[in-house]
Amino acid sequence: MKKLLKFTCLLALVAVGCEPEKTPEPEPEPPVVEAPVFTLTSDATMTFAAEAEEGLITYQIENPTQTGMVDASADVGWIDNFGLQVYGAITFSVAINEVEEERTGTITVTYEDQSFTVTVVQQAGQPGLGSDYFREAEYLMGFYYGTRYSNEPNYYFHLSDKAFTSEGDFVPSAWYYRVDAYGPAPEEGQTICLPEGEYRFDPTNSFAQFTFSTQYSYYFELDENQEKSYAVKYTDGTMVVADGKITLSLTDEDGKTHHVTYEAETLEFWDESTSANNPGNPDPNPGSGDSNLTGDYQLNTENWEVNAYYYGNYYGNGNSNWVFNMRAPDRTGDAINLDMVTEGIGFELGIAGTYTCAMDFSAYTFFPGVFGSGAYTGTWYLQLYNGYVAGNQAPLWGGSIEITLNEDGTHTIDVQAYDNAEEPNLVSVTWTGTVNLYDMTASYAQKRPAKLSIQK
Repeated sequence: MKKLLKFTCLLALVAVGCEPEKTPEPEPEPPVVEAPVFTLTSDATMTFAAEAEEGLITYQIENPTQTGMVDASADVGWIDNFGLQVYGAITFSVAINEVEEERTGTITVTYEDQSFTVTVVQQAGQPGLGSDYFREAEYLMGFYYGTRYSNEPNYYFHLSDKAFTSEGDFVPSAWYYRVDAYGPAPEEGQTICLPEGEYRFDPTNSFAQFTFSTQYSYYFELDENQEKSYAVKYTDGTMVVADGKITLSLTDEDGKTHHVTYEAETLEFWDESTSANNPGNPDPNPGSGDSNLTGDYQLNTENWEVNAYYYGNYYGNGNSNWVFNMRAPDRTGDAINLDMVTEGIGFELGIAGTYTCAMDFSAYTFFPGVFGSGAYTGTWYLQLYNGYVAGNQAPLWGGSIEITLNEDGTHTIDVQAYDNAEEPNLVSVTWTGTVNLYDMTASYAQKRPAKLSIQK
């Protein structure tokens, strides 16, 4: 029995030991991965105008990877703002070209280890092309005042898109750039033209050569009724005059920029230099704007009405400008026109103070009387008849004017001023009553009739 059991176990061992080995399964071949193919499908060279524009590059990717990213960059700063969100398309921006030369930049687009380039060509532009107002004026009307209003020769002009009238006046539905510039005097006997050079905006109204003042310089528009529909003063800028061309580069009170050019064979001005005397260099010229008083004069204030008009920071120096009309309602009899500057800016600051004569528009001064082109500007004593000067006249060039605010709300105005005679005459008046105060800042550009005209 034991032998039988041993034999059985031996057979089992032999059976197990003789079983054939299994052949291992072959390893599967790795899949074949094709390399991405990155292809430009739009033009390799793009041309743009000088103005700001948007560009579009298109591409195609064959066999894209799961982690591949498209990127784009430029080698110049005027190509930027790349948009990569949409597959197959890249947007970009081209900035305004304010250089008078064509320019070229290169965009490089990459994907994984592949890339292509696009050449961007932008046409030549012009300086100031990016301004809020980029204009070419078609017409110039200019007047040369010499030293009539200032110590330095004065060139005063308008540029416009519309022709002036045959009388040299404004027309409806037009825009105007008014510039009050100062430069060298013309050579004697020569045609008067705007001197070449670079002029800077002068907020202090120094009237120095190669400046233009804030006093009279501003931009305005006229509607179909020839009324001012918009007016704004300059806060900064330059003017370049060269080779028969005027180039204005300005910033206005609203923060807008203006680039305006005018070009002609000659920049000729009308000669108005001998029409009136010069308050900056007193030199009486009988028959123009001088006093005709023969002695001191005490004004008659019968039936006087006093109106005072507030024009805010009209002269651009941080002080307030007021213009007074002191006369009878029928505009007959003695009258005073007063152009003065108070301290600070604000209608509510009022008119009280003591004023002396000066031309620098500083606080507590009154501007001397000036006559030109039929207009009386500054501070004057005038004898009127139905609104016309019909007797005595005297520009006030010295002395003082004192205005007192009384407890009852009335004002007392005491004028002790001198005319421009060789031996000055005293013009005096004391008046107490209600001063009618008007805030004109909404329409300050329309200040006085003389400033509404084409001339000063």
